[in-house]
Amino acid sequence: MIAPTWVGQPYYAHFDNKQDLLLSGFDALRATLREHQRQAHARRGGADDRLFAFTREIFDHVAGYRDVFRAMAGEQSGALIHHLMHKLIIDLVREDVKAALARVLLRCKRARPGCASPARLGYGTQSLTVFVESIEAHFERAKSAGAKLLEDLHETVYGELQYAVEDLDGHHWLFSRHARDLSPEEWGAKLARR
Repeated sequence: MIAPTWVGQPYYAHFDNKQDLLLSGFDALRATLREHQRQAHARRGGADDRLFAFTREIFDHVAGYRDVFRAMAGEQSGALIHHLMHKLIIDLVREDVKAALARVLLRCKRARPGCASPARLGYGTQSLTVFVESIEAHFERAKSAGAKLLEDLHETVYGELQYAVEDLDGHHWLFSRHARDLSPEEWGAKLARR
């Protein structure tokens, strides 16, 4: 314990800058969440017991450090934390979906009473967003295969590159990739201040 703190120096002296100190704390959070996720995957039971089990840890962490984040929210470090949390959550969700669902099928069994697809209902019942790294190639494949496009590939005002399609049962699918970091002020959002 003494060696890492460099006795006689401030405890943070072995970091090059404030960002390195901030990232070291984030690395610990990432490790905690991944361990919690690993334990959840090892548990017996259905997917409901294991899928997205890491979210409780995130909520507890956010609640515990709410004042710290508020203080950082307008600073450069706040934008960094937002970006890192966004990426971490995407990675954790992706791992959970891969572990729990090898294939996602949206299908309504005709024998089940009261079940109807959006196409049969005449309106949408949900929308699913799928994050895809090579969004441009994905879009071109969907377009050339004759997918029913609801939105062409475009960059949103908040920095996501995305397009939307409708499947044969009327379900809406949004395919997206983070394109660039923008502060809420840059795309016209109004932040509530307390």
